[in-house]
Amino acid sequence: MQAIKETKIHGNIDFPYASFSGRIPRQFREFPVHYHDFFEIIFIVKGTMKVVIERQEFFPQMSDIV
Repeated sequence: MQAIKETKIHGNIDFPYASFSGRIPRQFREFPVHYHDFFEIIFIVKGTMKVVIERQEFFPQMSDIV
């Protein structure tokens, strides 16, 4: 599986920050494998999901932060 570099710019040069809320599978069936040059924090509100970071799989659950 090949990861795709995300090229979307989040925030701006002076304040490179953005916040998103997404529901899987309601809004997104899944998030494709991707990478980017910025820091990302995932907070699990409900349920569980699989997160792959540098080919290592994690299964965070409700209230976990990745």
